[in-house]
Amino acid sequence: MSAIEHNRVIDWPNGNGYTPCSVEYRETLDEKEAIVSRYHGENYNQYSSEDYENYCRLENKLAGLQLAGHIGKSVKY
Repeated sequence: MSAIEHNRVIDWPNGNGYTPCSVEYRETLDEKEAIVSRYHGENYNQYSSEDYENYCRLENKLAGLQLAGHIGKSVKY
């Protein structure tokens, strides 16, 4: 089994640090964030059924990737 490379980052919203992650994690997070941005952060009940299903699928995938080691140790500035 090869080591997971943490060659992408998740910037903290407050600008005080970041969390390294894998390419796969970052791409999945970007997909999830695209759904959220389409609804301007509105409540889940505003999502179309397709978007809600995709959002939940992506959340589940992100949790699995996190458990598998696709996120590294956070770095605080």
